Amino acid sequence: MKILLSCLLILMLFADSSLATYESFCRKHIDKDMTDMVTMVNNKCDSVIKDKNIYDNNNCKRINTFIASDLAEVEKICTSEGTLNSQSQMMQSKKMFTLINCKLKDNNAKKPNCQYEGILLTNRKLLVQCDNNNRPVHFGENSFIILCFSF
Repeated sequence: MKILLSCLLILMLFADSSLATYESFCRKHIDKDMTDMVTMVNNKCDSVIKDKNIYDNNNCKRINTFIASDLAEVEKICTSEGTLNSQSQMMQSKKMFTLINCKLKDNNAKKPNCQYEGILLTNRKLLVQCDNNNRPVHFGENSFIILCFSF
């Protein structure tokens, strides 16, 4: 009986970890309001990261990238609006997105004194890893695709 209960608890843990990963992705990377005031991107990085409690092992996170879009648009990358990228084995968006890359100004800063420089990035395709339920669970940070055009 104890073994059966233990197995059930382990299964519940794995089921919850998938949900937690999806929720973590949403919390860490989706914020459609980040570009409301482009001149305020730096201040927005500081406040949004603090409000969403985005830290790395309770320390200031060095870099966090936000996708300035509705969650539904990002979720579509896992189904109809994405294609498999053969190099990364992640789903690549068909459409372009706007990103805000928040970079820690001082790598020696300690929580709660995390201050960020925000960089607005436009016209970027995304790479996301999707779970079995076609939901984004991992953002291919630092691997978003910059399109180059030659004239």
